[in-house]
Amino acid sequence: MSRKRDIDGLGDEERQEQFEAIVEYLKEHGGEVPYDTINRDLGERWEGVRLVLKAAKDAGLVDFDGIVPSFSGTIKLVED
Repeated sequence: MSRKRDIDGLGDEERQEQFEAIVEYLKEHGGEVPYDTINRDLGERWEGVRLVLKAAKDAGLVDFDGIVPSFSGTIKLVED
């Protein structure tokens, strides 16, 4: 099952676009990015990056320590 197919069933269209943006961003940056970097860059596109990352973790798309990403944490792309 492809990641695109996985994302299609997750939430509304806006949330799906956010998940796709996170996955693409992480792929472009080697699959692992400090939280403050992804928050800065994607925060220009929408508010609430931290909560979207939490939802992406719940959906099995990303991983990080804790329930929500810490400001000093690292966001990792979960492999297909």
